[in-house]
Amino acid sequence: MNDQPTNNDEYIKSLPQIIQERIVEAQERDLDAGDNIVLLHGYESAMIGTASRQGRTVAVYSETLCVRLIMDEIHKDYPSAPQSELYADAINYWDDTVIRGLPYMGERAPIIVEGFEVDSDKWMALLGSGQN
Repeated sequence: MNDQPTNNDEYIKSLPQIIQERIVEAQERDLDAGDNIVLLHGYESAMIGTASRQGRTVAVYSETLCVRLIMDEIHKDYPSAPQSELYADAINYWDDTVIRGLPYMGERAPIIVEGFEVDSDKWMALLGSGQN
């Protein structure tokens, strides 16, 4: 096994502590292959847990939180854009880049769950330290 740090290791170290801990725990739950759990790069703070699929551990993400993260990124470039436009653009980006790619990830593909709008603000507050 190679113990040399990789670009992925450096990226993980650049994330907030709570997100690093979450990734480590997800990797530890992946008893089949250690660190082979598939994580969605850039959406780590929207990972809400893990699940077992066909004997493998897979990451579980809240779609609502992922879309919010995309909206936040778009908002940085277009601060005067209305929320409805940010949301529409974020949904299009999410569907075109992530959802479309999930089938190609095979059995290791993360599970995407639909969150509840009524509590997404609570999740965002909880994960506030996970935002860059």
